Amino acid sequence: MLNGYSLIGQVSYSLKQAKDYAIQNNIQVKNSLLDVEIAQQKIKETTATGLPQISGSVGFQNFLDVPTSLIPASSFDPTAPPDLLLPVKFGTDFNLNGTLQVSQLIFSGNYLVGLQASRTYKDISIQMVEKSELEIKAAVSEAYFTVVVLQANIRGNGFKLNYD
Repeated sequence: MLNGYSLIGQVSYSLKQAKDYAIQNNIQVKNSLLDVEIAQQKIKETTATGLPQISGSVGFQNFLDVPTSLIPASSFDPTAPPDLLLPVKFGTDFNLNGTLQVSQLIFSGNYLVGLQASRTYKDISIQMVEKSELEIKAAVSEAYFTVVVLQANIRGNGFKLNYD
């Protein structure tokens, strides 16, 4: 008990421990780290658009009954009677076709600018993490030193800063 106040459940931290704890549990830092991860994935996505792209398709048709056409027999045999018609099937029972297409971006200004922009976004995200950590360390240091000064004043020992 300190001057009538209960200290049950309180944990004592060094300044470094307090800073580390604050950085590990701060929402702003966690969000900034997520932004860095998003930026890294965006770089991968942008890079993938410039890699070789392969696409293909296959089609199969099965004609159960190939249509039959009637044409005059005299078209093939000039001696055939004019009223004689021959049944002829044009087509196949099966049809299979396929396509394959390969493409790649070689010289695309938009692609190169997109890569540079995604890398810049990642760099900015990393700087935001560093900025958040510095702000938190400063706030924790300020609060920590305020508590140290208050504890020294409560004890009545006074407080002397040592600049060595």
